Amino acid sequence: MEPRGPQKVTDEMTIIGPDAVPLTISDRLNAARFNRVVLGWTPRFKPHRRWQSLLLHALLRGSQRLSKEGAACTKVDVSPRVVFWEGHQVEVRILKPTGPCNGIYLDFHGGAWVMGNARFNDRINSAIARECQMIVASVEYRLARDDRILPSIEDALAATVWTLENMRSEFGVDRAVLGGGSSGAHLAACALTSLSLRQFDLSGVAGALFFYGTYDMAGTPSLRKSSGGALIMHGPIRP
Repeated sequence: MEPRGPQKVTDEMTIIGPDAVPLTISDRLNAARFNRVVLGWTPRFKPHRRWQSLLLHALLRGSQRLSKEGAACTKVDVSPRVVFWEGHQVEVRILKPTGPCNGIYLDFHGGAWVMGNARFNDRINSAIARECQMIVASVEYRLARDDRILPSIEDALAATVWTLENMRSEFGVDRAVLGGGSSGAHLAACALTSLSLRQFDLSGVAGALFFYGTYDMAGTPSLRKSSGGALIMHGPIRP
């Protein structure tokens, strides 16, 4: 993407502009080293090969079974909860800090829609709960192993509606933040977009926090121009 507006290059090679990210020479060298040493030797994950997602998910679950349940969730109470909305049911993993809370953070884990679970972000979610004094609800949405993503979106929608309708009575808070990374960011965005189209009351949503999400399933221009070797996941297939 070509940055807009005037650009300035300082003595430290920091690019300054309305759309630029400050990068020093050290930043660039570290990024190049990471790409060469780490990403250069990383096998590319191809979601359309189901055995890869099954293997990675099994390894994840295996590592979780080897660790004590809730071991990463320090100084927070952890409890599972099954919620219901319009015939759908979905499990959420509740992380609650001690004392009064400022709101609730609804987290959707990443994993290319085909792997991961509600424990996936335990470490960072427990830090959010403690440092922000927020309840965290991590959603155990159905995975799209058979290439059907609609059930994942339905679970995201059910968890979001339940949270917004019950956060005051269940947790004594009136503000919610939705967030997630990668495929989780996509599901959170789908839930908010769908509810907006339904003219659902979103006044209780204080914000959204999306990390490196996939928002255009056809691939953004920058993604489609990139080479498969530039990505941890296998790059898009060009016509």
